[in-house]
Amino acid sequence: MKKWYILGVLSCVVGFGAVGCQNTAEGVAEDSQKAGKVIETGAKEAADATKDAAKDASAALTVTPKVKNAIIADTQLADPKNDIDVDSKDNVVHLKGHVTSAALKTKAGEIAQRVLNEAHATDKLSNELVVQP
Repeated sequence: MKKWYILGVLSCVVGFGAVGCQNTAEGVAEDSQKAGKVIETGAKEAADATKDAAKDASAALTVTPKVKNAIIADTQLADPKNDIDVDSKDNVVHLKGHVTSAALKTKAGEIAQRVLNEAHATDKLSNELVVQP
């Protein structure tokens, strides 16, 4: 009788263990699927961010030097009393530094805008030049 009792207890333990293992295996499979989706989403977002950064870098490498060259090609703006820096970030071309008159600030902005238009750039222009007579 004791033998049958022990066999009965063992079969219950094994039976419950098998059910528990199956539930655990299903849980692991579900968790793996969820993790896979999260990783896939994260990878897509990282790829999109990289693509955007590459586009910004490409624009900065082409538009920024064109604007800078056009500005320094102008003899009035090339005066050493003027200090004009051209930067591009987030699709905005920034003119920074200082010029000796409001007319030169306007002229630098017009030249930069002309270059952007000729390059068919979608960048906006931010003329942050300060007038220092």
